[in-house]
Amino acid sequence: MKKLFTLLTLALISIGSAWGQTTETIFSWTGSSERTTGVASESNDYGTITAYSGEGSSTTENMVNVSQSSNYVLKCQGKADFTTSVIKVVLKSGVKLQKGDVLTVNGFSNNNSKDSYPSFKFSSTYTETFSTTAFANMNSSSSNYNSGNLKDAQQITLGEGANDVTEFLISRGSTSTNFFITSVTITRTETRVISTQAFAGVKEGSTTLTETTDYTVEENVITLTDAHKALTAPENIKLINHITYTDDTTKDEDVDVEFDGTVTGGYFIGTATINETEYNVKVKKDVTPTLEATPTAISVVSARIGTGSATISLVGGNLTGEASVTWASDVAGLTITPTTFTVDGGEVNQEFTVSYQSNEDVAEATVNLTFAVGLKSVVVPVTYSSTAAVTEITNIGTVTSFSWNNITPKSQVDQSENELILANVASLDFTEFGDASAIKLLKVQRPMYKSGSDWCAQAHGFAINTSIPGVLTIKFGGTNTNTRTITIDGEEFGSVNSTDSKTASVYIPAGEHTIMGYEGENSNNLRYYEINFEGLVAADEVTITDAGYATVVLSKDAYFDATPGVTAYAAKANGETIQLTEVKAAPAETPLVIKGAADSYQLYKATTAPAEVSTDINDLVAGPVTGNGTSYYVLGKEGSKVGFGLLKSGVVLPATKAYIPASKFTESRAFFAIDGDATAIKNIKVGSEDNIYYDLQGRRILYPTKGLYIVNGKKVILK
Repeated sequence: MKKLFTLLTLALISIGSAWGQTTETIFSWTGSSERTTGVASESNDYGTITAYSGEGSSTTENMVNVSQSSNYVLKCQGKADFTTSVIKVVLKSGVKLQKGDVLTVNGFSNNNSKDSYPSFKFSSTYTETFSTTAFANMNSSSSNYNSGNLKDAQQITLGEGANDVTEFLISRGSTSTNFFITSVTITRTETRVISTQAFAGVKEGSTTLTETTDYTVEENVITLTDAHKALTAPENIKLINHITYTDDTTKDEDVDVEFDGTVTGGYFIGTATINETEYNVKVKKDVTPTLEATPTAISVVSARIGTGSATISLVGGNLTGEASVTWASDVAGLTITPTTFTVDGGEVNQEFTVSYQSNEDVAEATVNLTFAVGLKSVVVPVTYSSTAAVTEITNIGTVTSFSWNNITPKSQVDQSENELILANVASLDFTEFGDASAIKLLKVQRPMYKSGSDWCAQAHGFAINTSIPGVLTIKFGGTNTNTRTITIDGEEFGSVNSTDSKTASVYIPAGEHTIMGYEGENSNNLRYYEINFEGLVAADEVTITDAGYATVVLSKDAYFDATPGVTAYAAKANGETIQLTEVKAAPAETPLVIKGAADSYQLYKATTAPAEVSTDINDLVAGPVTGNGTSYYVLGKEGSKVGFGLLKSGVVLPATKAYIPASKFTESRAFFAIDGDATAIKNIKVGSEDNIYYDLQGRRILYPTKGLYIVNGKKVILK
């Protein structure tokens, strides 16, 4: 009776119902002959697999070091306790394992006569191990592997301990034989009985549409409203299949609507099937004419070494009528190619090139270019100008680079020209240098010349004008095997004895500079491939008074050769003197003495991080500090002498200035003066000048307050 009841129940469930089964791949890795050995990690759409030296270690190992039949395999070695050589699998973000997932592994033993098998660790309390004979008789011999003589993949179904796990380890299960993995896969299968299926709506892409507003339904025909009409057959329309299972759970599933592109009665007709019922979906064909130009405006500039040009793309649909291209007015030298276009099946997809060439300077102006098909048109403003004539060399700054390879087109110019300013090269599809008229070729032989696969200018040299100091880097070469030198303002900084290119760099201050090639005493051609100017970044601005000296605490790295007229020194207390050591560059927060004529000066940041100034040569300390009349020596001027004297009590030395602690001296003195050659600071003995105040310890006081002092050898009380 019980058996009969069970059969009746199954029969009732099956009426009007179906099985709903889904199998999902959670993780998958498979060997391939397209990979190489010697890597430690690999990622794919399912996650990452990495070889480590042991559990918890960050040291990676070669994940792959065996190749069978040119296939890529994982070597699973180490110990079953996972202390050495493990494979770590990390699932992609948001994916977790769960009880019932099926782990499938295929592979082979490293030993013809020994069994091999892997172990898996999902947590400290949950591990799984294949049977010790799971891969018996599998081995790494080429004949077996190449012929596919491998056992079927071995599987285990994960238990409850796998719930919510996002990563796990693999190691060999045996203690003596390595195991090689050719694939690792984890799948999840869900099976439920479907009770009903029904049409439940329409989606456009990921957006669910609203009935009546977005579509209407009449029997099995679904018609989208005009708000969703399409120029071409739509590809993102879906129907919603509402599924109800016998356990009363539900799920909505997208069903793609297939369109073949044909139009019937002004509609694209698509089909989709839900629960063996076919639905027709109608989307109205959009017949609105369209015509678009990209970009919407262009600029073309003619230069001395070529023609300025720009490209326009014209795209349109549902077009009827005559096609035309017209200029608002004729401009000499301004052309378009092609001059006409055709419309095919109401559509157009055409590229045009607008060019401008002039031998004269022409001020910037704009003329409209109109594309039209019937009554539909689009207007593109074309701005044109020309800087064809030789002009005065102009300034450049910041970081700029110039490569003859990047000039398009590479048109030749009059070879008789002795000088050539590369004016507005940016108009020739070259934008890196900015204002290229900052380069003037001198004694030009070939302004555009191809040497091997690289373009260059062949000339005696060039002039360059900079508004700020910086580093000039030049890629250059010779024209034969004779030794030729490259100079800047007469100073050599590189040489070459072949046509091969080489690179040399030199620092240049702001201003105009001449770079020339020489063979012996006579100037001669070099091939100039690239010119790069890296302008220095402004750092501190410092002021030197008529004293000729100042202290400064740098807020940025500084390169002092970039500031003509300023010399920087480290200052070291040396017995009764202070030794000054010149410093070429220093990092931020360094306290220094600077020398120069009375003026304000701009310092510049070093292009590379300068070394720290050693305390072996520098006793200066950055402020702020409040004077007490005995502990701090600061830079000052006494009469015609400049030197270091004691900071008056209560006076605050700011953070931008520096001092020398009195503790750095072996003897106590009131004032140290800078001698004439500025190589050392020597002491002035107490009592050497009249009406000078000293304290009872013999230290000179620049700003005396109330108290007992020695003046001209006598005690004086100030009240």
